[in-house]
Amino acid sequence: MIKGEETVKHLKDLRTRAKVALGRKVNSVTKMVNTMLEEELMKEYGEVHKAGTKVTEANSEYLMQLILNADSDEDQVSEELRADVEKTDGETSQRLEEVSEVIKANLWSRHGERKVMFAVGEAEKVYEEAEATQIDLVSYESYEKQLNNLEILIKELKEVHSTWRGWAPATAKKDVEEIVRQLETRKNALKRQKEAEFNKACGAAELARTAAEDERTS
Repeated sequence: MIKGEETVKHLKDLRTRAKVALGRKVNSVTKMVNTMLEEELMKEYGEVHKAGTKVTEANSEYLMQLILNADSDEDQVSEELRADVEKTDGETSQRLEEVSEVIKANLWSRHGERKVMFAVGEAEKVYEEAEATQIDLVSYESYEKQLNNLEILIKELKEVHSTWRGWAPATAKKDVEEIVRQLETRKNALKRQKEAEFNKACGAAELARTAAEDERTS
């Protein structure tokens, strides 16, 4: 066997081993996905893609050697061999896509959705408390603390959403983005409303003070 053919055989063997390793990894993840912890799922997501990359790289190196053996003319590589390379690429992409969706769906349904919606609930609760606060000269300081807390919680919600948006289904991603947008809008409107109420309370207090002074001096 000449050297070029030996190299092709070696690269084909490497590709086969990479495909077997990917298959084992995919099967293992698929079997255990419902029992894995959050950190394990994220780690396995990366490991699966690493295994897929090895197949793709091995397949590419195999094709390159086939072309070299054909005097660097890809058209001289047999249709059967080229079809085999394309099939490997297609199967690898499909397997990665399928297992990725399984991992992402599991991560979101068992971990991400709960964390994101908890953050939403915390922000909504503080917003409702701030909205219900009757503004006067005494309560305004308490309201300002609520508003500051709300701004912190909205920021934390954005951070949690940013962490999980890559794992969330498209519809859930859009829903949470809309919730965040509405919270921001409502917070800003509430801020303007409460400032107006405070200014009104200040004005009323000033009128009352002036009236009291006038009464004392009359």
